[in-house]
Amino acid sequence: MKSFYIKEISNVRQYFLINNFHGRFLRVILFERMPEVIKLSDGKYIGANYRMMKIMSEKMNFTPVLLNSSDRKKFGEYIDGKFTGGLGDIVYGKSDIAMNGYFIKDNSHHLYVYLVPINLDYVCIVVPKASPIPKYLIPLMCFPNNVWLAIIVTFLLIAIFRYIISYAICRFVKYDKYLVKNVLLTTLLASINLPLSISQYKFTSRKIVLIVYLMLMNIIVSSFQATLVTLLSVPKYYKDIDSLYEFKNSGMEILTSSSSIMKTLINDSTVNNVRKIASLNSSFISRNFNFGFFARFTYFKRKDFDTWEIRKNNYTYDVHTISECPLMYYTSFVVSAQFPYIQEFNAIITRILEAGFFLKWNNELLYMIGENDFKWMKRNKRYERVQNKTFSLQDLEIAFLILIIGHLLGIIVFIGEILSVKYY
Repeated sequence: MKSFYIKEISNVRQYFLINNFHGRFLRVILFERMPEVIKLSDGKYIGANYRMMKIMSEKMNFTPVLLNSSDRKKFGEYIDGKFTGGLGDIVYGKSDIAMNGYFIKDNSHHLYVYLVPINLDYVCIVVPKASPIPKYLIPLMCFPNNVWLAIIVTFLLIAIFRYIISYAICRFVKYDKYLVKNVLLTTLLASINLPLSISQYKFTSRKIVLIVYLMLMNIIVSSFQATLVTLLSVPKYYKDIDSLYEFKNSGMEILTSSSSIMKTLINDSTVNNVRKIASLNSSFISRNFNFGFFARFTYFKRKDFDTWEIRKNNYTYDVHTISECPLMYYTSFVVSAQFPYIQEFNAIITRILEAGFFLKWNNELLYMIGENDFKWMKRNKRYERVQNKTFSLQDLEIAFLILIIGHLLGIIVFIGEILSVKYY
């Protein structure tokens, strides 16, 4: 054996080519789950975990036999002295490797081991999307309340100041060509940036006040118009629930079908507030969607699913993901503690991660989600900025509403004037 210099070889299995399975079968638990494994309508599979499994099978030269967990409980857990789901199949020798993303938790059983971490997953709370703001209220959203208040106060102050100047001119200079009662009307016309004839005013004081006010309102009206176009280009919604504090005050509860998540909430003292409003429910999506539920998001796509839609029971729901996620775990593959190829599998996975392929695959999947409809969810493009949008009558209904109200008001005043002349 000395002629082989065994002591200089770091991996005896690699020297004897034992890491080559020579096409033998390897039992792989890999069930369909977004975004790890997705089955398309043509029967093909996509997803970062699936593609990683294909590369590992090529490098190690094994033939994967894709299996679901024998008891159909997917990931599984340790309950009443028994392992269930994929963990149970690994521990009891029914499968060789589980390649869905398992949360890396404290493993006190030592019957299975985690391979190198592949991803970071958030467990977030998904809630119903806030209701849309009616179109007729959109113009009021152009400025915050304090800006509207400042505009109203400025209008009143300018009107009062112009009234004082006009009154003084009429009283002391004996110039009555300009009536004091027109001050409010002309100030209102200047506020909405309608053209006014400055030359009609004889006194310079009036001109200065009106010109300065027109300059101010020109800036405000221009800003209003630009903001209004932006708001009409993107659907505007009331504020979403975006923190655990806001969710707690909303009065909604969190429903989940995962007993594993409920157990984690019970054992984790840092999420006591979430545990108090969470309950286990095996079938929680119903027509009256007025609750929150847990959803796993990978680090790569969490920010891209702030708002999306789910499909269940022939209904489509617009949902929002709360940015403050109560749980966060690294994920990995699981093998038996006696699995002989842990080192080789870890080496392949590490090279894939360092080369950036896993991130690339997730980004490609994110693009596909945005471009295609899957059977139960879709990233909602309606909340993205619409380029070169053609405005419809629905978008401009507030303008026509103002026109109708103005004409009705004019007709009422006209009838009142006729009646006043007739009877007086």
